[in-house]
Amino acid sequence: MIGNSWHLPTCRFLLFAVLLANQAISLQALGQDSRYTQVQTPLLEVRFHPDGSRPLCRMASFWRRSGINWDPKEPRQPQLQPPGRDEFAHFQWALSLQWLDLFPVNLNRCLQWALDMQQHMGASLQQWRDSVREDVQALVRELAEEQEAWMSAAPAHVIRVYKQGTGRNVVSLLVMAHLLQLFAFPEFELLVRDLFHSFPLLGPETLRSEVEAEAKKDRFVGPFGTAWLRANSKEEGDVPPYAGTQTVISQLRYVATTGQPRLFAVDHEGAYRSLPVRKPSECCTILPGDPAAVWMHQVLPFSSSGSVWSYIRVADALCFLSIVLLWLAAAHFVDDFFGCERLESADHGFQGFQGIRDSLTSCAAEPAKLAGKLGFATSWMFGSAYIFWLEMLAQVLALLRIRPQPGSHVLCFCDNVAAEHALRKGYSKDERFTKVLACFWSWVADRSLSLTFHRVSSKENCSDGVSRDNWQFADDCGFEKLEVDFHNFYQWLTTLDHTDLDVLVPTFAQAADSVSAHQIGEQRAEVA
Repeated sequence: MIGNSWHLPTCRFLLFAVLLANQAISLQALGQDSRYTQVQTPLLEVRFHPDGSRPLCRMASFWRRSGINWDPKEPRQPQLQPPGRDEFAHFQWALSLQWLDLFPVNLNRCLQWALDMQQHMGASLQQWRDSVREDVQALVRELAEEQEAWMSAAPAHVIRVYKQGTGRNVVSLLVMAHLLQLFAFPEFELLVRDLFHSFPLLGPETLRSEVEAEAKKDRFVGPFGTAWLRANSKEEGDVPPYAGTQTVISQLRYVATTGQPRLFAVDHEGAYRSLPVRKPSECCTILPGDPAAVWMHQVLPFSSSGSVWSYIRVADALCFLSIVLLWLAAAHFVDDFFGCERLESADHGFQGFQGIRDSLTSCAAEPAKLAGKLGFATSWMFGSAYIFWLEMLAQVLALLRIRPQPGSHVLCFCDNVAAEHALRKGYSKDERFTKVLACFWSWVADRSLSLTFHRVSSKENCSDGVSRDNWQFADDCGFEKLEVDFHNFYQWLTTLDHTDLDVLVPTFAQAADSVSAHQIGEQRAEVA
């Protein structure tokens, strides 16, 4: 079992599957939230003057009239369309690609609306932003006493978390709730409920989705009670919404059509550690010693997928408010927020974002570090993971060998989906794979390289024949066979288990130098 990276939850699931398949146990219909005591959204009433003259109300009118529905997801990236014939056609097509072919403007509709509104407001943009930011601060002051009374009904540990050891509320939850309601944030009641009562971390939905997947393969018979099976199930392949490289580049290109673009970025210190967890007893850390001690998290723990989902709901709300309040095209990748606009207004926009965020969710001065991490261990994987390892390492070694010039863009094709995804994300389920990828991307960043990884079918893959000892394509193209000494790099791989990442990064660079074409003075011809 260790060789297949199985662990205790997997054993429990397999035992459950065996018992259920043999009808040794029965199921009861349970709702998604049955693990937790049902809680209600706290009552609140938005009391803005009906004349709509307040800056916040005027901005809400702009948003409603736009007719746009809030959607934080990054648009699906257009896929490159290779010829689809053979490796020769694919090779010629790849050589013809230009940089702009890889990064077309493909913006989220809400972000594009914010950028369009910046252009529409022109010289009045800063004045509008200042008036809104001041109005948010005024609303915080107006609701200060009411928030104290309102929050007194929250669970005791939630109150402590939001005071963050300061003796006062540093999160203006009531103000945030008013704004989300005013601007009709989708399902704002559910978010406010969980912010007020804390976020559930565990539940039956993970097990339910696994059973559903097994049933599709006829490995289960049932269900004998259907309510729980249908209720609130996530879509297949559901992942948290985020914005990445595609959004950054699309913003830059879109803004560049009207002026000089400038990026801003900020990390939300604490992130998950600023949000309370529903049941602290579910989140414990054991500190060895004499005697050993058990500590309970009152906030969302690091490394839990439930923490990521919960925090991203809050991050989405912060980006939404930045867009509708400031016309600031703010997006986020988990807890890293970023945006882009014209140079003349970028600094002012960034200050506005900081002001709104600090007014609503002031952060503790120190970012959470080791206290937020739950220990976990992974084991070396064999079988199909070995193929994944070879596919990933082939891409890494090829780039180390050719060592592109600083500032270059390199287009990489891979016919292994798992390796392609891991190379894009920069991490893997296996700790050693992740260490290699972290060192590799650090090396890429140090050389200011730009890499993109794309899918290629095996029949179009130029290296597929070579991997099967078929050199026909390479010989027809006049490629030169080169023997490379990877001894030093292989030695580096043996240090992964017992070496920390801060040591591995510089030693990776040394190992990379040992295989680089530039280190042996090789003259390389540019491909025409």
